[in-house]
Amino acid sequence: MFGKTSTREIVSHVLETEHTVFKTKKNFNSMRGLPITCSQIENEELAVIEMGMDGLRTNSKTFKNG
Repeated sequence: MFGKTSTREIVSHVLETEHTVFKTKKNFNSMRGLPITCSQIENEELAVIEMGMDGLRTNSKTFKNG
């Protein structure tokens, strides 16, 4: 079974064979941490962003309304 972080690492590793890839660093994967993470993207071709769950309803409302 894979979690968010191991999935992020595997996907990044595969993509890095052909592209420059930015990936979420440390555990900045909350609603507060995501803007920090996204502000660090510079010249990479692709980004693999990990997002933590604070309950399915919270995230579903965020993406529906955001």
